Amino acid sequence: MVKWFGRVLLALVLIISIACSIAYNQVKQDFSAPIELQQQLITINQGASFQKIIQQLMQQQLLPNSQLLHWYLRIQARLQPDFSQLKQGTYLFDGQYSAQQVLAKIRNGEQHLFSITFAEGSTFAQIQAVLQNHPQVQQTDYQTWLAEQIKPHLHAEGLLFPDTYLFAANTKDKTILGQALNKMAQLRDSEFAPLAEPKLSWYQTLILASIIEKETPIEAEMPTVASVFYNRLAKKMRLQTDPTVIYGLGAEYQGDITRAHLKQATPYNTYVIKGLPPTPIAMPGLAAIKAALAPADTDYFYFVASGDGGHVFSKTLRQHNLAVAQYLKKLKAEANN
Repeated sequence: MVKWFGRVLLALVLIISIACSIAYNQVKQDFSAPIELQQQLITINQGASFQKIIQQLMQQQLLPNSQLLHWYLRIQARLQPDFSQLKQGTYLFDGQYSAQQVLAKIRNGEQHLFSITFAEGSTFAQIQAVLQNHPQVQQTDYQTWLAEQIKPHLHAEGLLFPDTYLFAANTKDKTILGQALNKMAQLRDSEFAPLAEPKLSWYQTLILASIIEKETPIEAEMPTVASVFYNRLAKKMRLQTDPTVIYGLGAEYQGDITRAHLKQATPYNTYVIKGLPPTPIAMPGLAAIKAALAPADTDYFYFVASGDGGHVFSKTLRQHNLAVAQYLKKLKAEANN
Protein backbone atom coordinates (compact mmCIF):
# COMPACT_ATOMS: atom_id res chain seq x y z
CA MET A 1 0.00 0.00 0.00
CA VAL A 2 2.80 2.37 0.92
CA LYS A 3 4.68 1.51 -2.28
CA TRP A 4 1.53 2.11 -4.34
CA PHE A 5 0.90 5.45 -2.66
CA GLY A 6 4.52 6.51 -3.25
CA ARG A 7 4.29 5.64 -6.92
CA VAL A 8 1.07 7.61 -7.29
CA LEU A 9 2.58 10.59 -5.47
CA LEU A 10 5.67 10.44 -7.67
CA ALA A 11 3.50 10.26 -10.77
CA LEU A 12 1.50 13.29 -9.60
CA VAL A 13 4.69 15.23 -8.93
CA LEU A 14 5.96 14.36 -12.40
CA ILE A 15 2.67 15.35 -14.00
CA ILE A 16 2.59 18.64 -12.09
CA SER A 17 6.23 19.31 -12.97
CA ILE A 18 5.58 18.66 -16.64
CA ALA A 19 2.44 20.82 -16.56
CA CYS A 20 4.33 23.62 -14.83
CA SER A 21 7.15 23.34 -17.35
CA ILE A 22 4.71 23.52 -20.24
CA ALA A 23 2.91 26.47 -18.65
CA TYR A 24 6.19 28.25 -17.95
CA ASN A 25 7.39 27.77 -21.52
CA GLN A 26 4.05 29.02 -22.83
CA VAL A 27 4.18 32.10 -20.61
CA LYS A 28 7.79 32.70 -21.60
CA GLN A 29 6.81 32.49 -25.24
CA ASP A 30 3.84 34.83 -24.73
CA PHE A 31 6.08 37.30 -22.89
CA SER A 32 8.96 37.35 -25.38
CA ALA A 33 7.40 36.52 -28.76
CA PRO A 34 6.95 39.66 -30.93
CA ILE A 35 3.60 40.51 -32.48
CA GLU A 36 2.97 42.94 -35.32
CA LEU A 37 1.32 46.18 -34.21
CA GLN A 38 0.19 48.91 -36.61
CA GLN A 39 -0.13 52.53 -35.50
CA GLN A 40 -1.79 51.63 -32.21
CA LEU A 41 -2.18 54.42 -29.68
CA ILE A 42 -3.01 53.74 -26.08
CA THR A 43 -3.49 56.18 -23.23
CA ILE A 44 -2.62 55.09 -19.71
CA ASN A 45 -4.66 57.17 -17.28
CA GLN A 46 -3.24 58.61 -14.11
CA GLY A 47 -3.91 56.44 -11.08
CA ALA A 48 -4.78 53.28 -13.05
CA SER A 49 -3.79 50.09 -11.22
CA PHE A 50 -1.28 47.63 -12.68
CA GLN A 51 -3.99 45.00 -13.10
CA LYS A 52 -6.33 47.43 -14.85
CA ILE A 53 -3.55 48.50 -17.23
CA ILE A 54 -2.76 44.86 -18.07
CA GLN A 55 -6.43 44.25 -18.83
CA GLN A 56 -6.51 47.36 -21.02
CA LEU A 57 -3.41 46.23 -22.93
CA MET A 58 -4.91 42.80 -23.51
CA GLN A 59 -8.24 44.25 -24.63
CA GLN A 60 -6.45 46.42 -27.18
CA GLN A 61 -4.40 43.38 -28.29
CA LEU A 62 -1.09 44.92 -27.28
CA LEU A 63 -0.51 41.89 -25.04
CA PRO A 64 -1.60 38.29 -25.69
CA ASN A 65 -4.96 37.72 -24.03
CA SER A 66 -3.70 34.83 -21.90
CA GLN A 67 -4.78 34.00 -18.37
CA LEU A 68 -1.41 32.36 -17.73
CA LEU A 69 0.38 35.54 -18.83
CA HIS A 70 -1.92 37.60 -16.65
CA TRP A 71 -1.04 35.51 -13.59
CA TYR A 72 2.65 35.59 -14.47
CA LEU A 73 2.64 39.40 -14.68
CA ARG A 74 0.82 39.70 -11.34
CA ILE A 75 3.41 37.42 -9.72
CA GLN A 76 6.27 39.45 -11.23
CA ALA A 77 4.69 42.63 -9.92
CA ARG A 78 4.65 41.19 -6.39
CA LEU A 79 8.21 39.90 -6.61
CA GLN A 80 9.57 43.08 -8.26
CA PRO A 81 7.70 46.26 -7.21
CA ASP A 82 9.42 48.29 -9.98
CA PHE A 83 7.95 45.90 -12.56
CA SER A 84 4.48 47.33 -11.95
CA GLN A 85 5.48 51.00 -12.12
CA LEU A 86 3.76 51.81 -15.42
CA LYS A 87 3.63 55.52 -16.23
CA GLN A 88 0.65 57.50 -17.41
CA GLY A 89 0.68 58.96 -20.90
CA THR A 90 -0.09 58.20 -24.53
CA TYR A 91 2.04 55.60 -26.28
CA LEU A 92 2.34 54.62 -29.93
CA PHE A 93 3.17 51.08 -30.99
CA ASP A 94 4.02 50.52 -34.63
CA GLY A 95 6.03 47.48 -35.71
CA GLN A 96 7.01 44.33 -33.88
CA TYR A 97 6.77 44.35 -30.08
CA SER A 98 6.90 41.59 -27.51
CA ALA A 99 4.87 41.85 -24.31
CA GLN A 100 8.14 42.53 -22.51
CA GLN A 101 8.94 45.44 -24.84
CA VAL A 102 5.43 46.87 -24.58
CA LEU A 103 5.64 46.97 -20.80
CA ALA A 104 9.21 48.31 -20.83
CA LYS A 105 8.19 51.21 -23.07
CA ILE A 106 5.37 52.19 -20.74
CA ARG A 107 7.51 51.63 -17.65
CA ASN A 108 10.20 53.95 -19.09
CA GLY A 109 7.62 56.62 -19.95
CA GLU A 110 8.53 56.68 -23.65
CA GLN A 111 5.45 58.64 -24.61
CA HIS A 112 4.51 59.36 -28.20
CA LEU A 113 5.25 62.96 -29.14
CA PHE A 114 2.74 64.76 -31.31
CA SER A 115 3.78 67.67 -33.52
CA ILE A 116 2.38 71.07 -34.35
CA THR A 117 3.73 73.46 -36.97
CA PHE A 118 3.68 77.24 -36.86
CA ALA A 119 4.38 78.19 -40.47
CA GLU A 120 6.74 81.01 -41.39
CA GLY A 121 4.72 84.11 -42.14
CA SER A 122 1.71 82.98 -40.13
CA THR A 123 0.00 85.51 -37.89
CA PHE A 124 -0.67 85.08 -34.20
CA ALA A 125 -4.37 84.62 -34.96
CA GLN A 126 -3.49 81.74 -37.30
CA ILE A 127 -1.25 80.17 -34.65
CA GLN A 128 -4.08 80.40 -32.13
CA ALA A 129 -6.34 78.57 -34.59
CA VAL A 130 -3.74 75.83 -35.12
CA LEU A 131 -3.53 75.30 -31.35
CA GLN A 132 -7.30 75.27 -30.93
CA ASN A 133 -7.76 72.71 -33.70
CA HIS A 134 -5.17 70.21 -32.47
CA PRO A 135 -6.96 67.37 -30.63
CA GLN A 136 -3.98 66.64 -28.35
CA VAL A 137 -3.53 70.23 -27.11
CA GLN A 138 -5.21 71.15 -23.82
CA GLN A 139 -6.94 74.50 -24.14
CA THR A 140 -6.40 77.07 -21.40
CA ASP A 141 -7.17 80.72 -20.77
CA TYR A 142 -3.60 81.87 -21.37
CA GLN A 143 -4.11 85.57 -22.11
CA THR A 144 -3.01 86.87 -18.69
CA TRP A 145 0.00 84.54 -18.69
CA LEU A 146 0.95 85.60 -22.22
CA ALA A 147 0.66 89.31 -21.38
CA GLU A 148 3.26 88.79 -18.65
CA GLN A 149 5.57 86.81 -20.94
CA ILE A 150 5.71 89.40 -23.73
CA LYS A 151 6.21 92.53 -21.62
CA PRO A 152 6.94 95.33 -22.43
CA HIS A 153 5.18 94.55 -25.72
CA LEU A 154 1.39 94.53 -25.91
CA HIS A 155 1.05 92.15 -28.85
CA ALA A 156 2.46 88.64 -29.37
CA GLU A 157 2.70 89.14 -33.12
CA GLY A 158 6.22 88.42 -34.34
CA LEU A 159 7.48 87.18 -30.96
CA LEU A 160 6.95 83.45 -31.60
CA PHE A 161 9.46 81.55 -33.70
CA PRO A 162 7.77 79.63 -36.52
CA ASP A 163 8.82 75.99 -36.31
CA THR A 164 7.55 72.46 -35.67
CA TYR A 165 7.18 71.70 -31.97
CA LEU A 166 6.89 68.26 -30.35
CA PHE A 167 4.76 67.61 -27.29
CA ALA A 168 3.10 64.83 -25.29
CA ALA A 169 -0.65 64.30 -25.37
CA ASN A 170 -2.74 66.78 -23.38
CA THR A 171 0.03 69.40 -23.22
CA LYS A 172 -1.30 72.87 -22.42
CA ASP A 173 -1.41 75.36 -25.26
CA LYS A 174 0.58 77.89 -23.25
CA THR A 175 3.38 75.34 -22.83
CA ILE A 176 3.79 75.20 -26.61
CA LEU A 177 3.53 78.98 -26.88
CA GLY A 178 6.25 79.19 -24.23
CA GLN A 179 8.51 76.98 -26.38
CA ALA A 180 8.00 79.28 -29.37
CA LEU A 181 8.64 82.41 -27.28
CA ASN A 182 11.81 80.89 -25.82
CA LYS A 183 13.11 79.88 -29.24
CA MET A 184 12.71 83.42 -30.56
CA ALA A 185 14.47 84.74 -27.44
CA GLN A 186 17.33 82.29 -28.05
CA LEU A 187 17.56 83.56 -31.61
CA ARG A 188 17.83 87.12 -30.29
CA ASP A 189 20.72 86.05 -28.08
CA SER A 190 22.54 84.18 -30.86
CA GLU A 191 21.92 86.46 -33.86
CA PHE A 192 21.26 89.97 -32.53
CA ALA A 193 23.11 90.30 -29.23
CA PRO A 194 26.61 89.78 -30.71
CA LEU A 195 26.19 92.67 -33.19
CA ALA A 196 28.35 95.65 -32.27
CA GLU A 197 26.20 98.20 -34.13
CA PRO A 198 22.79 96.79 -35.07
CA LYS A 199 20.89 98.81 -37.62
CA LEU A 200 17.63 98.56 -35.66
CA SER A 201 16.46 97.46 -32.23
CA TRP A 202 15.56 93.78 -31.88
CA TYR A 203 11.84 94.53 -31.97
CA GLN A 204 12.25 96.78 -35.02
CA THR A 205 14.25 93.98 -36.63
CA LEU A 206 11.33 91.61 -36.09
CA ILE A 207 8.94 94.15 -37.61
CA LEU A 208 11.08 94.50 -40.73
CA ALA A 209 11.73 90.75 -40.90
CA SER A 210 7.99 90.07 -40.79
CA ILE A 211 7.47 92.38 -43.80
CA ILE A 212 10.30 90.65 -45.67
CA GLU A 213 8.74 87.26 -44.83
CA LYS A 214 5.41 88.33 -46.32
CA GLU A 215 6.97 89.94 -49.40
CA THR A 216 8.92 86.96 -50.70
CA PRO A 217 9.11 83.21 -50.11
CA ILE A 218 12.50 83.07 -51.83
CA GLU A 219 15.22 83.10 -49.18
CA ALA A 220 17.92 84.18 -51.68
CA GLU A 221 15.91 87.34 -52.40
CA MET A 222 15.36 88.33 -48.80
CA PRO A 223 18.61 90.31 -48.26
CA THR A 224 17.87 92.31 -51.44
CA VAL A 225 14.29 92.99 -50.33
CA ALA A 226 15.69 94.09 -46.97
CA SER A 227 18.10 96.47 -48.73
CA VAL A 228 15.19 98.19 -50.50
CA PHE A 229 13.46 98.89 -47.20
CA TYR A 230 16.65 100.10 -45.53
CA ASN A 231 17.38 102.40 -48.49
CA ARG A 232 13.87 103.85 -48.34
CA LEU A 233 14.08 104.33 -44.56
CA ALA A 234 17.40 106.14 -44.98
CA LYS A 235 15.81 108.51 -47.50
CA LYS A 236 12.71 108.91 -45.30
CA MET A 237 10.59 107.41 -48.06
CA ARG A 238 7.43 105.54 -47.14
CA LEU A 239 7.89 101.78 -47.35
CA GLN A 240 4.71 101.32 -49.44
CA THR A 241 4.49 97.57 -48.94
CA ASP A 242 1.19 95.79 -49.56
CA PRO A 243 1.42 93.16 -46.77
CA THR A 244 1.24 95.92 -44.16
CA VAL A 245 -1.91 97.26 -45.80
CA ILE A 246 -3.47 93.80 -45.73
CA TYR A 247 -2.58 93.30 -42.07
CA GLY A 248 -4.07 96.67 -41.13
CA LEU A 249 -7.32 95.88 -42.94
CA GLY A 250 -7.86 92.72 -40.89
CA ALA A 251 -11.14 90.97 -41.73
CA GLU A 252 -11.99 93.74 -44.19
CA TYR A 253 -9.42 92.33 -46.62
CA GLN A 254 -11.14 89.87 -48.98
CA GLY A 255 -8.31 89.02 -51.39
CA ASP A 256 -7.85 92.20 -53.42
CA ILE A 257 -6.23 95.51 -52.51
CA THR A 258 -8.06 98.51 -53.93
CA ARG A 259 -6.87 102.09 -54.41
CA ALA A 260 -9.14 103.02 -51.51
CA HIS A 261 -7.31 100.51 -49.32
CA LEU A 262 -3.96 102.11 -50.16
CA LYS A 263 -5.33 105.47 -48.96
CA GLN A 264 -7.12 104.09 -45.90
CA ALA A 265 -5.54 105.29 -42.68
CA THR A 266 -4.54 102.43 -40.38
CA PRO A 267 -1.53 102.21 -38.06
CA TYR A 268 -0.08 99.62 -40.47
CA ASN A 269 -0.65 101.23 -43.87
CA THR A 270 2.89 102.06 -45.00
CA TYR A 271 1.48 103.99 -47.99
CA VAL A 272 0.19 106.45 -45.39
CA ILE A 273 2.47 106.23 -42.34
CA LYS A 274 6.17 106.98 -42.26
CA GLY A 275 8.71 104.43 -41.10
CA LEU A 276 7.89 100.99 -39.75
CA PRO A 277 4.45 99.86 -38.55
CA PRO A 278 3.97 99.62 -34.77
CA THR A 279 4.29 95.81 -34.52
CA PRO A 280 5.37 92.88 -36.67
CA ILE A 281 2.70 91.69 -39.11
CA ALA A 282 3.57 87.97 -38.93
CA MET A 283 6.01 85.48 -37.46
CA PRO A 284 9.30 85.82 -39.37
CA GLY A 285 11.51 82.81 -40.01
CA LEU A 286 15.27 82.60 -39.58
CA ALA A 287 16.13 83.62 -43.17
CA ALA A 288 13.98 86.76 -42.97
CA ILE A 289 15.46 87.72 -39.61
CA LYS A 290 18.99 87.24 -40.92
CA ALA A 291 18.14 89.38 -43.96
CA ALA A 292 16.82 92.15 -41.70
CA LEU A 293 20.04 92.00 -39.66
CA ALA A 294 22.36 91.86 -42.67
CA PRO A 295 20.74 93.33 -45.79
CA ALA A 296 22.46 93.28 -49.17
CA ASP A 297 24.39 96.39 -50.22
CA THR A 298 22.37 97.76 -53.15
CA ASP A 299 21.06 100.97 -54.68
CA TYR A 300 17.55 99.57 -55.12
CA PHE A 301 14.50 101.50 -53.95
CA TYR A 302 11.73 99.56 -55.68
CA PHE A 303 10.67 96.04 -56.52
CA VAL A 304 7.74 94.36 -58.20
CA ALA A 305 6.75 90.77 -58.88
CA SER A 306 8.41 89.27 -61.94
CA GLY A 307 5.54 86.93 -62.66
CA ASP A 308 7.58 83.78 -62.13
CA GLY A 309 7.69 83.78 -58.32
CA GLY A 310 10.54 86.27 -57.88
CA HIS A 311 10.89 90.04 -58.12
CA VAL A 312 12.42 92.67 -60.38
CA PHE A 313 14.44 95.28 -58.46
CA SER A 314 14.89 98.87 -59.66
CA LYS A 315 17.01 101.85 -58.70
CA THR A 316 14.73 104.56 -60.10
CA LEU A 317 11.00 105.14 -60.32
CA ARG A 318 11.22 105.15 -64.13
CA GLN A 319 12.83 101.71 -64.13
CA HIS A 320 10.23 100.53 -61.63
CA ASN A 321 7.32 101.76 -63.75
CA LEU A 322 8.74 99.91 -66.75
CA ALA A 323 9.02 96.73 -64.65
CA VAL A 324 5.42 97.15 -63.45
CA ALA A 325 4.23 97.61 -67.05
CA GLN A 326 6.11 94.49 -68.10
CA TYR A 327 4.55 92.53 -65.25
CA LEU A 328 1.03 93.70 -66.12
CA LYS A 329 1.64 92.85 -69.78
CA LYS A 330 2.69 89.35 -68.80
CA LEU A 331 -0.41 88.92 -66.64
CA LYS A 332 -2.63 90.06 -69.51
CA ALA A 333 -0.97 87.65 -71.95
CA GLU A 334 -1.45 84.76 -69.53
CA ALA A 335 -5.12 85.68 -69.03
CA ASN A 336 -5.71 85.61 -72.80
CA ASN A 337 -4.13 82.18 -73.26
